[in-house]
Amino acid sequence: MKSSPALTHSQPLNPLAVILHVLLLLAVLAIVAGTVVFLRGDATVHAYGSLLFWCGIGTLVLGIFSIGGTRGTARGFSAQMAQTLDADTPGARSRRAGAEMVLQFAWPLRLILAGGLAMVIGTLLGA
Repeated sequence: MKSSPALTHSQPLNPLAVILHVLLLLAVLAIVAGTVVFLRGDATVHAYGSLLFWCGIGTLVLGIFSIGGTRGTARGFSAQMAQTLDADTPGARSRRAGAEMVLQFAWPLRLILAGGLAMVIGTLLGA
């Protein structure tokens, strides 16, 4: 049975690590928004929430575009799928294809989650 390079060279996705990465990205967005609000001299909760909302939109758009960029690498994706189709059974094929898709979109999804959370928190603070 051949193994896929995406599965052998990367570690399995740990839900706790994904949550930690999303929270760290959210903390970075909060620090950036706080720094900009402080430097502008408009240190109100409304201004901070509004800026955090727009930082969240930017991060969300970056995540969406990075999914498009990830999908755009057709050679790498087709090579992964060719190795996936070399699996022994259809069940192994579908499991391997699912795992490769999750690993391929892991970071863009983290960006999307962090951006969405920043938008929600910014909306609550800026309202």
